[in-house]
Amino acid sequence: MSAVTLTVRGLDAGFTMGGSTVLVVRDVNFDVRKGEMLGIIGESGSGKTVTGMSLLRLLPDNGVTNAAEIDFLGVDLRGLSDEAFRELRGRRLAMVFQDPVGAFNPAKKIEWHIRGVFDRSASKSPAHAERARNWRPAAIQLLKDVGIPQGDNVLRQFPHQLSGGMLQRTLIALVLAFEPELIVADEPTTNLDNIVERQILRLFRDLQRRLNCAFIFITHDMSIAHMLCDRIAVMYAGRIVESGPTKDVFANPKHPYTQGLLASALALEGKTDRLKEIPGELPSPSNLPPGCLFEPRCTFAKPVCRTKPPGMTALEGGRGVRCVLYGDG
Repeated sequence: MSAVTLTVRGLDAGFTMGGSTVLVVRDVNFDVRKGEMLGIIGESGSGKTVTGMSLLRLLPDNGVTNAAEIDFLGVDLRGLSDEAFRELRGRRLAMVFQDPVGAFNPAKKIEWHIRGVFDRSASKSPAHAERARNWRPAAIQLLKDVGIPQGDNVLRQFPHQLSGGMLQRTLIALVLAFEPELIVADEPTTNLDNIVERQILRLFRDLQRRLNCAFIFITHDMSIAHMLCDRIAVMYAGRIVESGPTKDVFANPKHPYTQGLLASALALEGKTDRLKEIPGELPSPSNLPPGCLFEPRCTFAKPVCRTKPPGMTALEGGRGVRCVLYGDG
């Protein structure tokens, strides 16, 4: 079994508004190992993106993050100053955003962006310093690695001259230039058409295997999680409600929410006669029910679910589920 790259324990994250703090992520715990892709899945508003952004200190100014432990290869990320954290972010920790447009300066050509990344990474090793000195052929090769064969032409273009798929590939190239040990990807194919989406997803998987890095892939799409991820963590209303190896969770989902997500995904893929959906909606983070957060939408709810918040129960095979059906309730 490979070494753990990132350990997260007791992560809370939220926003301060009007003098009070509203948590949208509560008591999140997971590990990500070298060479592993962890998928964080759930419907919109479940806390997936806030989790990823909080790990890289990318929340807005009113964002609040607390954790019992955030360990990155032996480094306690909680104790780092903002300056020290910025030295890690980009070089050893990286993020691929949902919308690549915002990652580029529209007034600068692609070559300016890639050369800047090479210059910044020059201090990492003598090989990186040599690459910075001979940046253009290195940039062309990097673009080729992400599926852009005409790299020299792309270098001379401005961001707005590239398609969404090309721009996302270029952003991935910028991230990979540092050869980071951990990459967080936040729904990076949401705005792409189906054909380009599948190409980008295959690219992520190929590059993750080639770099042998730890990868967190955030998505609401169950089919994407099934195709890409080694393990998954299912989030609901800011908490992980089920986790485990992807093949096991998909073959035998334990939590009623996971079961509902899978039933909805199968219906959308045309594998059932009727479209299935989970009734109700996510609770407001500022007005959470006192017991199980999924209880108002759950067809298996017991009276205890209305009053007792369930803990995470460990199951065989490295699985866990937050439900009284498997705990002591």
